[in-house]
Amino acid sequence: MTDAITITHAQIEAIMASPGTLETIKTKLPTKAAYWLARAIVEMQKIYKVYKDQQQQIITAHAMVDDHGKPSAKPNGQVIWKPEDEETAGQKLKELAETEVDLHVRPIVIDPMPESMTIESMILLMPLLKEIGDA
Repeated sequence: MTDAITITHAQIEAIMASPGTLETIKTKLPTKAAYWLARAIVEMQKIYKVYKDQQQQIITAHAMVDDHGKPSAKPNGQVIWKPEDEETAGQKLKELAETEVDLHVRPIVIDPMPESMTIESMILLMPLLKEIGDA
C-alpha cells in the first residue's frame, strides 16, 4: 500500500493513552471513515504491545532493581536508573519512541467533520487523517 499511514511510537502511545480515542469510533462518522479508524486502532494496538514490551526490556536492562528483582521507581513512578546507564537508557527510549512504523492502513478522510468530534480528538487523530472537511 503506497498511501499507508506512517506514525511514531510516541504518537501511538499518545493515542492509546487517551480514553476518548476509542469512543471517537462511536461518533457519527461516515461509514468508511469509521471503518478505517477502527482498522487503524487495531493495528496501533498490535504495534503498541510490541513497543511497550521493548520499552520494558530497556527499563529492565538499565534500571536499579528492588529487593524483589523488579525495576526500582520513585514514589511518582519515575524509574531509578543505574547511574552508569541513565544516559544510555534515555537515548534508547527516545530512539524507540521516535521510531516510525507503517500502519498498513490508508489515511482517513472525514468529510464533513461531525460536530460530535471534539477538538482534542481531532488533534490526537491528526497523524491518521488525510484531510479534514468543514462541518
